[in-house]
Amino acid sequence: MIKARKNVARARSMMAPGNPVPSWTEPGSWYDQRGLETLDRVLADTGEPAGKRVRPVRSTTVRRPERLTSDEHPTTGRRRSAGATRWLAPVAVACAVAVIAATAAVLGQHASRSGAGPAQGPGHGRLRILATIRVSEAGTQPSAIAVNLATGVVYVTVLPGNVGQHGTVAVINTRTNTVTDRITVQRYPDAIAVDSRTDTIYVANQQGTSHRQVPKSGTISVIDGHTNEVTATIRVPGLATLVAVDQQTDKIYVAYSLGTPQGNTVSVIDGHTNKIVATISLGRHPYLFPFDMAVDPSTDTIYTADLLDNAPSRSVSVIDGRTNKVTATVKVSGVAPIGLAVNAPTDTIYVATQGKNAAVSVINGHTDRVIAAIHRVLLTTRSDDPPSWVAVDPRTNVGYVGALHLGLIAVIDGRTHAVTTRVAVKTVIPVDMAINPATEIGYTLDLVTNFSNPGTISVLSLPATGR
Repeated sequence: MIKARKNVARARSMMAPGNPVPSWTEPGSWYDQRGLETLDRVLADTGEPAGKRVRPVRSTTVRRPERLTSDEHPTTGRRRSAGATRWLAPVAVACAVAVIAATAAVLGQHASRSGAGPAQGPGHGRLRILATIRVSEAGTQPSAIAVNLATGVVYVTVLPGNVGQHGTVAVINTRTNTVTDRITVQRYPDAIAVDSRTDTIYVANQQGTSHRQVPKSGTISVIDGHTNEVTATIRVPGLATLVAVDQQTDKIYVAYSLGTPQGNTVSVIDGHTNKIVATISLGRHPYLFPFDMAVDPSTDTIYTADLLDNAPSRSVSVIDGRTNKVTATVKVSGVAPIGLAVNAPTDTIYVATQGKNAAVSVINGHTDRVIAAIHRVLLTTRSDDPPSWVAVDPRTNVGYVGALHLGLIAVIDGRTHAVTTRVAVKTVIPVDMAINPATEIGYTLDLVTNFSNPGTISVLSLPATGR
């Protein structure tokens, strides 16, 4: 899951002026001074303008073809005779009733098992917004999103409006698309991951009593998905900004941001004992830190998108979960890899990069080599925006890519590694996406562009194929 809070803050810095922001994103705070300004400096050093103010691209209205009348042939447009069409009405009604009844029965059985909405089955023809769910009050910001693949429940971390307050986790029932519970966690909940096998949720919290104070340590809140209660709080040695779970080994991986000595390390937590059992070094460079992290449970491999302070990175670290060692460093396109997604069935990793030569790089997990670089992924009539997040549906082998300040999602065919379509999602700017492959539903974390508005997520139907 991408580090969405950084995307939120960077996106807002590129919006038009006059938008009020809470204190945790004010210029001069430890948060901006560390991770966000690092990315801006790297992009600036490579010729990319940093901090430019760009308004979100408004979606264009697609003109649909005029609808044919009921007695016109769909291809030739010729009119049928009245006698030829009179008998069709009762037959069509009978067929429609039978199909609707059968479909409702199947979807109802599926919904009762998985928690998915009754109208959210697989195989949708196109990507579109089905619903928008209010997950937080005005003045707050949703920061990360994850879905439990076993229960269908969606979890969203929410940053409070006031500095020093504890964050919360919104629990969403996807059958009704409503928030059913709110769980209080520690300060600055920054990332979230779900272990669907054990029904356990892990939230990475940054600590600190002031937005101008660099936290010396962070915590991981452990939540029981059955009771929605925090069962443990694990203290970790740095700014916990990323968390990922290997459901096969019951291991939790925590990465840290720039600002503490642990910035270039990954902690390994035993999910059974809730204790740190190992520390993985990502290299000797003291100013290297992961911007995103993902796990392939089928191969017991962990991937981190690495950034360097004041220098291009272009690297993804490959970690062997059995030895807790970095076994390879893969060079990718662009100068700043900031988004990762793993497609376990195909052993493929997708990396979203920014800066000069920005692209979505495709890595073969077996050979640790880049097999494709997809450029101009989010090409529009106004600009060619670099990708900032990527998500993959393993069931359909389709990837989804978004930008920091565009209400646009690009769809990638995993077989051809080509962009098949770009869909304007109109009223929202997605900064991250979680996918439930069983229902072919995606949940996007929406950017709050004005803090007088509540925080929301969008529910999207996903196409059955990349075409």
